[in-house]
Amino acid sequence: MGSFHHITINSIGCDAPAVVNITIAPVHPYFCRLPRLPARRYKRRMRSTTLPLAVLLTALLLGGCSSERLPPPDSGGMIHRQNEGYSLLYKLMTDESDVAKIFIFKHADDSVGNLVRRVAAAAQAAKRQLDEFQKRDPQLIFNADDLPPIEQRSRKIEADKDRDDLLMTSGPEFERNLIFTQAQATGYAASISTAIAEHEQNADRKKFLQDLSKTCLDLNKELMAMLAAKP
Repeated sequence: MGSFHHITINSIGCDAPAVVNITIAPVHPYFCRLPRLPARRYKRRMRSTTLPLAVLLTALLLGGCSSERLPPPDSGGMIHRQNEGYSLLYKLMTDESDVAKIFIFKHADDSVGNLVRRVAAAAQAAKRQLDEFQKRDPQLIFNADDLPPIEQRSRKIEADKDRDDLLMTSGPEFERNLIFTQAQATGYAASISTAIAEHEQNADRKKFLQDLSKTCLDLNKELMAMLAAKP
């Protein structure tokens, strides 16, 4: 069997020493009987065998260091990630701006109707402010959600189900469904506003997001309390 040699080599640019394991085969007795090479030919032979080994070790060391030093991939940069968040928020505020239109077809108690109209009013105000921010900053876009197709499809299925639940029910059941969907929407709006604000560098937009999150949380608490009180 070959002898196993453990070689530790410190290389520039690595935090830890690179370790290369090399197995060197023993010399077969047949080769021991070969005549000795002249000194000049022996040195040439040594140089020709040493160079490939040095190249191999260098490649291993550089390959090991580069694989450990690669930074995590950046999927578009901070501006793109912020725009993804704003796109989700803008779509949600657009949808919630029209939620009170359900009362054109359906009836609810005044307490329910008034609270839902407050949700719609808050969404309308937020949408107007987002439009104003976009006018000031051309880098701010609201169509960059980039959701995977499966996520897009699952959201559409959920939205269609919520719509059918609202349109196909009436009375207390309709009110419960409506309150529940608005509780979900306001809770999500509060969370996504907070998440965007964590990385927002613009002071005006950051304050807007923080205020919107608080407004949505307050509405969410009222909706949840109303839902708990419903028979």
